[in-house]
Amino acid sequence: MFRSRYSYIFKTSKGVCLIYVSKENSFLECDNELYSIVSKMTPGKMVEENLLSLLSQEVLYTLKSVGFLCDESEDDDYIDKLRFISEASQHDKSSLGVVVAPTLDCNFACPYCFEKNKRVNYMKPEVEQRLCNFIIENSNDAPITLYWYGGEPLLAIESIRRILKELNGKIKIDNHVLISNGYLLRPDVYDIFDATFPLNDIQITLDGNKDRHNKLRALKRGTPKTTYEQIIKNIEDFAKKHPLCKVHIRINVDKNNYSDYEEAVKFFSQFELNNIHVYPGMIRLENKEQTQSIEPAFGRWEIARLIYRQLINTNREEELFPKIVYTKNCAANRVNSHIIGPEGEIYKCWNDVSNPNMVVGNINKIGITNPQLYYRYHSSCSCFNDPNCKKCFYLPICNGKCSWYQLKNKYKGGKFNLCQCLLKAPGMRNKILEKYYDHITK
Repeated sequence: MFRSRYSYIFKTSKGVCLIYVSKENSFLECDNELYSIVSKMTPGKMVEENLLSLLSQEVLYTLKSVGFLCDESEDDDYIDKLRFISEASQHDKSSLGVVVAPTLDCNFACPYCFEKNKRVNYMKPEVEQRLCNFIIENSNDAPITLYWYGGEPLLAIESIRRILKELNGKIKIDNHVLISNGYLLRPDVYDIFDATFPLNDIQITLDGNKDRHNKLRALKRGTPKTTYEQIIKNIEDFAKKHPLCKVHIRINVDKNNYSDYEEAVKFFSQFELNNIHVYPGMIRLENKEQTQSIEPAFGRWEIARLIYRQLINTNREEELFPKIVYTKNCAANRVNSHIIGPEGEIYKCWNDVSNPNMVVGNINKIGITNPQLYYRYHSSCSCFNDPNCKKCFYLPICNGKCSWYQLKNKYKGGKFNLCQCLLKAPGMRNKILEKYYDHITK
């Protein structure tokens, strides 16, 4: 008999003795005597007979039924099952996800932009037609997810109009999303979406408060250079006219301006619009070699503590609670998810857009043009190929690693902290698990 490596024992701040098993996402409350016995059992190791002899058959049965005690191979068998489910979803072609960047051009001159060296081009009509054919052929007559990305996609609004007009009546879109800086979100622009496939979500980014934003996100050309006032007006007008569309306002923050996010929450609450959601966007800053994060960007555990505080302060603590995550994947490792640039080139990760070395195919060609990169994203970067991940207590309730950063760590000398689990941040595990236990037992 073994103690599962996915088990944890702790006492709450109220003195309640709890056993938590992540692969079941469940608790078992126990008395001090049982707590003392199981505390002497080591996760992932065989339990000594003298400890088992202290437990009644009923208690042994209970500990096995909640997954705390298991056979030698049971944890590994569980991971095999989890991997099978996750990889099956990677290969599922019953749904199609497409991200389209109709241009890599942008009307802003943000000094930190990770796409500042991108090639500036626009999608041509012949590429638009091939794109429409590609989407129709790969949709399998099922509703698709369609994102507009860039650059600034609204600079190519005529291209978007032609594509949506061509697709109208030929496909169904169940999730239609625009990622924009918001400056060009005028009525004549969003009327184009309304006439064919109305948007479900919009993401608009602000760079902190008004002064900081206008300094960092100025127009490249024209006057006035400032953009904040126009974006705020566009957000309010759009949100009022489209109450069913979620408007996500990302506030870029680092260690120097986190209070700007808190101020933005108060500011947008004045609109009294339920479809506006404000959240902090942590700016990524890396060293020259692009191998690790540097200040003033927040570190991984600093971000975890900020998220915890944000959710508690906004009465959204349920978002902290663990849940079993069966599909640990993203566009980078799903075979029917494609990120398509203005020349019809295909990428696997949003962060790769505009980098010719990261192209894996083209909508006008059959087959994979960069198999090494494609399969690294698809398989090699999987958390199931990492021995440390497979043995990690948090794996059942973890979203998995970011494939883009894992690619850097594994092949480019990166040293990024890839742990996504909020509970893993120092001092967080007991605090969050106690809140979860109180929630499900109240």
